Order: sequence, then C-alpha cells, then structure tokens
Amino acid sequence: MIPRGIIFFALSFVTTLGCTETMDAAVTVNGVDIERAMVDRQVAILVPQAGVTNPASVEEVRQEVLEQLITQELLWQMAEDRGYIVDDAAVYQRLQGVKGEFRSEEEFRAQVEAGGFNEATYLEDLRQRLSVEQLISEDVARRSRVSNEEIDQFYVENLDAMQLPEEIHASHILIEVERDDETAAAAAREKIDELLARARSGSDFGTLAREHSEGPTATQGGDLGFFGRGQMVAPFERAAFALQPGEISDVVRTQFGFHIIMLEARRGGELLAKAAVTNSIAEHLTQQKSQSDLETFVRDLRAQSEVIIH
Repeated sequence: MIPRGIIFFALSFVTTLGCTETMDAAVTVNGVDIERAMVDRQVAILVPQAGVTNPASVEEVRQEVLEQLITQELLWQMAEDRGYIVDDAAVYQRLQGVKGEFRSEEEFRAQVEAGGFNEATYLEDLRQRLSVEQLISEDVARRSRVSNEEIDQFYVENLDAMQLPEEIHASHILIEVERDDETAAAAAREKIDELLARARSGSDFGTLAREHSEGPTATQGGDLGFFGRGQMVAPFERAAFALQPGEISDVVRTQFGFHIIMLEARRGGELLAKAAVTNSIAEHLTQQKSQSDLETFVRDLRAQSEVIIH
C-alpha cells in the first residue's frame, strides 16, 4: 500500500487546472474533465518518491492519484455551489506563505511549472484549495464536536494512557567485556562480584563507580540521570525498573559487559486528573471524528455525482 501522505503531498500542487496541455480525459466528474496528462505527471513524480518499481505498485499509485483528484474536484464543486469562494486577499496571503517555503522566487516558479501550472492557473488552484478548506472547516468539521460524555468515556476506557510516564534515576558500575571472550568474561565477573559485595556492605556506590567503572559515566559516579522505558537495553531496563529506591541489583549482563545498578529515585506513573487532559482528549476525538465525517461526506457526495472513468 502506498502511504497516503505521499499522495496528498504531491497533490498540494494539483487541481483540474494544473494541466496546460490539451489531451484526453482520464475521468469526468459531473461534466468536468480531469486530463490524463495530469494523472501521468503526478504518477511520474510519486513513483520515485514511493520507491516502487513493479507494475502493480505503479498502478496502485495511479489509482490513488486518480481517486484524490476526483475527491478534490467534487469538493471544489461543492464549495462553489455553496458559496465558499475565498477572496483575492486570502489567495494572496496563502501565495506569500507558499513562496516563503522556497529559497528564491526562481525556485518557486520552477516548482509551479513542474506541476504543469502557469501563473493564472496556479492562483486559481490556490483559490480552489482555500475554498475547499473553508467548506470543510465550516460545513463538515463543525459537525464533529465532541460531548462531555464522550470525553468521560474515553478517559475511563484509556486509563493506562492517562498516566504520567514512569521514569527512574539510576547509577551503575560497568565492567566491560569483549564479545566471545569468555576468559575475559570470567575475570570481569570476578571483579564485578567483588564490587557488588563492597557496595552491599556499605561502600559508597558513587566512589566505587568513579574508581572502578569502565563506562563513560564513571567520572559522574555512574550517574545515568532519569530515563524511561525503552531507553536502555532490555536486560538493564528490566533489572533497573524492578528495584526500589536505595536498592542495588544483582549482577546484570548486557552486550556491554557486567553491570550493577543502584536505584536513586522514581517519578511519574501517577494517574492524571481528567481536568488536566480534557482539552487533549477533546482535540484527539475531534480529529478522529472530523476525519470520519469528512470521509462520509465525500462518500455521500460521490454517490450523488456522475463520475465517469475513461
């Protein structure tokens, strides 16, 4: 499956106005032709970006492009029909924003021309896209408001995600071991066992780390600071998160060698109050609902339209 983001990115420079040549239509949407040359041009741009080579994948890109162009044309026709036509000031403002994404006027013009536009058709393309955005914002997204009951339900059903990330503050002592060197491993294990015994008998852990650890944190007394899950190699993480503050682990072996770990502190893991996450939940649900509502809107719009693929 070709990532939809790639398709949408390329089509940001395309509408039915994009083609300056006169060629046969690939599809006709309520009597408006979308030229085959436009589809071909976008496929030629997207295929290298998507990294596809086999004919089936190229055809998949073509179908995605065609579907997005049909959707775009349907939405533009609806925006025009309902009077969501933006004025020249809005078009000019967006034009300046687009130009600001390029290093020079020349680079901007080259991109416009590569998309098959001339100056007039590009400005009209901007007007169409802005008008569609306004249609979606005012006629589709406004239906996507979420209720307090939906927010409450989401909070209760996703309590695991409502917790502050758990982090621990740990220090360690490392005796390094070269891979596949069991003779060195035996000597390293003997050394780390001795250090573990000293640490558990009351010797200062930081001093032991500064004097004996072979890791890059030795000069800081082995201090690793705070870290969360997924930031350390698995054996080290399992041992460290199993400790309570002040506890020292058994010897832990990783690909780096032998470790002993002392847990300094824990933080996080607390359940966030609903009031603290209400806005985030509302934004998340609104985005989901807006996307679903837009898909339904487009599906219904297409069902009511005449779309002829040639």
